[in-house]
Amino acid sequence: MGDRMNVPQVIEIKKIIEETPTIKTFIFDWTMVGENIPTPGQFVMVWNFKDAQWEKMYAAATAFFKENGHLFVPQSYITPEGDRLGIWIANLRKSKNMPSDIHKELLNSIGMVWEPKKNNWQQMYFLAEKFYKEKGHLRIPYNYKTPDGKNLGGWIVAQRQREKSLSKEHKDRLNNIGMVWDVFDTQWEKNFSLAEEFFKEHGHLLVPDAYKTPNGDRLGAWIKVQRTKKASLSDERKRRLENIGMV
Repeated sequence: MGDRMNVPQVIEIKKIIEETPTIKTFIFDWTMVGENIPTPGQFVMVWNFKDAQWEKMYAAATAFFKENGHLFVPQSYITPEGDRLGIWIANLRKSKNMPSDIHKELLNSIGMVWEPKKNNWQQMYFLAEKFYKEKGHLRIPYNYKTPDGKNLGGWIVAQRQREKSLSKEHKDRLNNIGMVWDVFDTQWEKNFSLAEEFFKEHGHLLVPDAYKTPNGDRLGAWIKVQRTKKASLSDERKRRLENIGMV
């Protein structure tokens, strides 16, 4: 473009921008003061500040989508740069003046959900997936809530109760992030593994009632309960316990 621009050149550039829907912002290092010839690098000109702000927030939304795989942004979420992305997304959904078709297409391409209440399962699943990635399991207390106030623990309980009516897709996706359908069976298996380790190390299963594993598991109390409830244990469980020295 060279070091100097005259007035017609500036007007022509502005006209091209205004008539081209795909160009939302044009920033360059020249400005006009009356009819003076601009000096390179003197100012940065932004023809449409609102569009510049939109693109900035869209870039933040794109970064969030690439990192998380979805656009269920908590309303309280603020980007590392300090932009209130959660509020921006919420306002887009509530706005009576919806974005242009081009803007909507761009948002849809990064997973925008315009009516999150109709996609509640998907939103809660992403929260469960995040919990699994952070903790390595999905044994979530029933009263657990996310930092944003979502009742994730209650949702997990509801999925267990609806196991038989869940679609195969939903069930498979939950299984992929460590869903525990029968908490009691899982806990029994965990404690049995601890008992098996104790037997391998000590050669017996005479575990003191107060004994806890190095991780704090109350193995002694569990062994006592198994003895007390021997009559109600399945034959398979009794056999497995006897094989590791249960008396």
